[in-house]
Amino acid sequence: MGGRKANGSDRAPGRFGSMLDDQTLWRLEADFWTGGPAHYRACLRSDAVMVFPEPPGVIVGRDAVLASLAGAPRWETVEMTERRLLRLGEHAAVLLYRVRALRAGTAYRALCSSSWAGGCMVHHQQTPLSDG
Repeated sequence: MGGRKANGSDRAPGRFGSMLDDQTLWRLEADFWTGGPAHYRACLRSDAVMVFPEPPGVIVGRDAVLASLAGAPRWETVEMTERRLLRLGEHAAVLLYRVRALRAGTAYRALCSSSWAGGCMVHHQQTPLSDG
């Protein structure tokens, strides 16, 4: 079946063959906030897990993530601060940061983490911060 692994852990369709440099990882991470479905298809592994405040909560798999984005407005501005990047060998990394984002006049703040392997996001989690 076209190189897909039985457990669904294939990489996103053919953009990256190995781990990315730090600057590229941060740019691709920001594009998950502001980009559309094409970015998710290219950079999100098929078996990825995303954990958001409810709703939607936990979303498993690229197709489910894409379905959750249908018709949702994207973030207009995104500021990632307190950035940390932890390399886990040659082909994996964890990004940790605080985000401030704006969408349709509504501000959002959260602590975030994303796990990357082989140049694709495999996990993303957000913990919202209260105002103040």
